[in-house]
Amino acid sequence: MKGGRWQATPWWRLFGSIFVIVFVLIAIWSIATPLLSGPDEPTHVVKAAAVARGQFVGSCPDKPNNPSAYCPKSSAFTEVRLPEFFAYFRGPEIRFHGVGCFAHRTSVPASCFENPTPKQYQELTHTTTAQYQNLVRNAWIYDGRYPPLYYAIVGIPSLLGTGLWTVYLMRLFSAAASALLLSAALFSIIRYSSNRLLLFGVAVAATPMVIYLSGVVNANGLEVASAVCFWTIMTILLRETSEPPRSLIGIGLVSSLIFVSTRSLSPLWMGLAVIAIALCSNWQRIRTLVLRRDIQIAIGLVIVVTAADLFWIVYEHSTALNVGSANAQKLIPPPGTSELTILRTSFHHNIYYLPGMIGVFGAFDTYALHTTYVIWYLLGGALFLLGLFAGDLRRRLVLVAVAFGIIFLPVLISSSQVRHIGYVWSGRDTLPFAVGLPILCASILESERVQHFARRCAGVALVLAYVAQVLALFWVLRRYSVGGGGPRFSFLIHSSWAPPVIGVLGAVIIECVVLGIAYLLIYAALGGQDGQHRSTRPSIEYVPSQIDQSPID
Repeated sequence: MKGGRWQATPWWRLFGSIFVIVFVLIAIWSIATPLLSGPDEPTHVVKAAAVARGQFVGSCPDKPNNPSAYCPKSSAFTEVRLPEFFAYFRGPEIRFHGVGCFAHRTSVPASCFENPTPKQYQELTHTTTAQYQNLVRNAWIYDGRYPPLYYAIVGIPSLLGTGLWTVYLMRLFSAAASALLLSAALFSIIRYSSNRLLLFGVAVAATPMVIYLSGVVNANGLEVASAVCFWTIMTILLRETSEPPRSLIGIGLVSSLIFVSTRSLSPLWMGLAVIAIALCSNWQRIRTLVLRRDIQIAIGLVIVVTAADLFWIVYEHSTALNVGSANAQKLIPPPGTSELTILRTSFHHNIYYLPGMIGVFGAFDTYALHTTYVIWYLLGGALFLLGLFAGDLRRRLVLVAVAFGIIFLPVLISSSQVRHIGYVWSGRDTLPFAVGLPILCASILESERVQHFARRCAGVALVLAYVAQVLALFWVLRRYSVGGGGPRFSFLIHSSWAPPVIGVLGAVIIECVVLGIAYLLIYAALGGQDGQHRSTRPSIEYVPSQIDQSPID
């Protein structure tokens, strides 16, 4: 399919098609994993229901009913008041019980727990139907101080009623929000970029973990999706054109406002992203952009929102984590442990951090097949080496610095907090920064010779990515359906647990078909093996100029 065909397509039809494909891919993971099995998902569900009801933080009574909860503002715990159905997920009867029977027990399928029906809830809470529908109670959560933006979005379905369907709908709201941002990144490349290899950079950035997080109730998903969009748009803006259309600026503004407002460390990751992209760009082009009035307004809005987010984070102590549990206490090193030992231990934890960016699911106990990790390391490594080959000295240094940051920043951040909260970092926490490396590498592949070589390899690379993605979902379904030690293939038809509506086999078939369509479209947009694509929009087409050949570049 030639580039002109993509440009001739009405924007709403192009974006709508991309969104439907991306949303279905995420929604499959939403349905294919047991309810409340996502990382800290029960407390995120309660937080979302509370924010939807105007309880952005919650309260902190002087004498908490729960002696294990900490009330000082420096702690993570707050108390919210909710309908019985939602409070039950953090109540003493069921706290973590929804996944407790199979979490960290990889041989136990998810069928060991059946989500209670409303009638069972009434029996467990000793209430009549009328009492249950009107009953509210307090619940302690350890994410009450987190920025409220994400929870305000996914909490909307909780206002529609009570029942497990509302939790599934909350997952789908999360999937839709992330799909909008990921779709905006792909749409912007096809519509506005002269370097279609950015599509492959986004495909490598969208690891199985990115798709999975986007489909459960957890702010990580929206943060990473907005990060992918932000890295993509900023790369196009700063590296390809000094006269971008306002629609592209608008997409970049929205992605930046969402990115910086999602989680406590989001401002740090966005700041590092801006620095990395700017160092890979031409300073004269940046100065030209900054002189535009619409760009100045956008920058002003981002600064104001960032300042407000930083005030919230500092005032509410949003970086406080749950350190009251016995498991958290075990992660704190014993008194007298040297700083060097702490740094060494944290560095060794990269054996958990790096796979966690590709796919460690559930309660950090469900891994994909080794093949998935090997393929993704190969794809990311190949793109990184290609970027080093294509870039000049300055850009090579930036790529190396970003790669070192992915490895060492978690070590430094984790080590600085370890005496208070233990080794609690995970790979998903680094993803908002890590997704930028393949996008940045792809943006550097500008020469015709390198692009020609990359396009010739694109077909094989996309097939490998396809296999890795399908195997990840296949292995996760097996773990939850029959347990990690169960049969390898018969669970597709006969299993003790299955996703609702679509079943195990249906989930695999839909994943194979929709993912295949997605990667075929990416391959078509790349132009096959030898196609050459340049945007037909003169306002953003990349043409080497005297600016690009200045000594500073």
